[in-house]
Amino acid sequence: MAESVICFGQQPCGFFPKRFLVAKLETARTLQREVGGQIVFFYHDSDSDDRETITVLRDLQTKVVERINFLVKNKVQKKYTPLYLKQLAHGWQAETARRLRRFVDVDTVPLFAGVTATTVADFCLEMYRGLGLLDGVTVVRSSDASVRGRASELSGEYY
Repeated sequence: MAESVICFGQQPCGFFPKRFLVAKLETARTLQREVGGQIVFFYHDSDSDDRETITVLRDLQTKVVERINFLVKNKVQKKYTPLYLKQLAHGWQAETARRLRRFVDVDTVPLFAGVTATTVADFCLEMYRGLGLLDGVTVVRSSDASVRGRASELSGEYY
């Protein structure tokens, strides 16, 4: 019998992931403990909706909620470019790292500041890995042309 595969998907959902992504990962790990198998995360980085990447944070002292999103190089990229191609604006990461001290544990800021990715999708993925969320998880990216190349042809009228 083939090994079980526990598969779920999500587009990048902020540099600190939203609770529903964390819940999906925890559910997949629970299933893995119960039935075994491999966890596969389909990372839908071909999405272009920048609203999905807003990170909602709460100030540790004032409890005021702030929404922080990526700044990208231009308005065309912001609106139309897939997340795996959206280039981060110069200075965004350093400025955001300075702001993060109000919102997160002091040990998390160096992780954020140390990310080397230059696109929105890569930045999110590097953060999720750095936070340990993807340990033992196989990541399959929608932007990977080889994934689409291995897909079976559809028969019938499913267009």
